[in-house]
Amino acid sequence: MALEDDFFRKYTPDFNKLVEYGFKQEKSKYLFEKLFRRNEFKAVIEISKSGKIKGKVFDIENQDEFLPLRYFPQETQEGAFVGEIRNEYEKVLTDIRENCFSKNYFIFPQANRITNLIIQKYGDYPDFMWEKFPDYGVFKNPNNSKWYALIGNIDYSKLGKNNNNPLELSSTKMKYKNC
Repeated sequence: MALEDDFFRKYTPDFNKLVEYGFKQEKSKYLFEKLFRRNEFKAVIEISKSGKIKGKVFDIENQDEFLPLRYFPQETQEGAFVGEIRNEYEKVLTDIRENCFSKNYFIFPQANRITNLIIQKYGDYPDFMWEKFPDYGVFKNPNNSKWYALIGNIDYSKLGKNNNNPLELSSTKMKYKNC
């Protein structure tokens, strides 16, 4: 999974805010460039109309993409320099996320639509109870704390599929008043 995918996985872009922030709209995408680390590096961020985010970091002196950031997972990167560049790039991404994106409770639109319906109808918000499973949200009856819905995600690979993308699952107890 790309750094940007992980960074923005529960966020939706607000395209008006992207333009206000400084993104340039070009056909079906929005582009943004920002120099960082004493103007030695440049972040180039591209966001499609569907919300797909791509990012690259370029070494200005060499005019090449800074590949250690892209091809070595953070866990295996050695050396303070690559870590420093990653931290600076993450600051750029964080600022974009905070100024141009809306936070969602879950990864997929359908789970967020269900969540918004529950919030509107019952006034109940998901409770993310487990550190080990931070993407699992439980909806509880406020009168007795019994669960009536659970939304979470697992990797397709857990279902025997050769795919590491997430799959969101939900379980509900339909009779809210009786739970």
